Amino acid sequence: MTMIIEGEYLLPAERQEVWEALTDPVVLQRCIPRCEAVDRLSETEFEGIVALKLGPLTVRLRGVLTLSELDPPRSYRMVAKARGGLAGFAEGSSHVRLEAAGEGTTRLIFEGGGALGGRLAYLAEGLVEGAARSVADRIFGDLRAYLQDNRAREADEKDRAPNLGS
Repeated sequence: MTMIIEGEYLLPAERQEVWEALTDPVVLQRCIPRCEAVDRLSETEFEGIVALKLGPLTVRLRGVLTLSELDPPRSYRMVAKARGGLAGFAEGSSHVRLEAAGEGTTRLIFEGGGALGGRLAYLAEGLVEGAARSVADRIFGDLRAYLQDNRAREADEKDRAPNLGS
């Protein structure tokens, strides 16, 4: 079973900050729904565990995410391969582009596709494309919230800093 998803998201941060967030395992774990762990294996590889909920079933997928075609802070290609034991597998790839969209704002453009195999494909038939779109929206919505919180923290710290020039 294959699917295609794409979307655009406006994020409240400069491109470099968005790039850094997208390559930070702590931020990735925070933003990926039901993500139990993300570990950096190298500058371009991450390993993680995600609990995929399909109706009444939850399947734990363990996989590797590899970044390639890196053009910081503009774009990269991402390939994910995960296995869920007897439940099957999930694989996908996407291209992520970051474009300046005004001062302090970045447009993230996401184009990708993926496939499920084994029992996952059977169980998820009819649910996958909508669910994948919903997951992408949640990931980038959570990233937006993270960046907004980060911006608010920085402003608060700046306001509390003593004015040594007086």
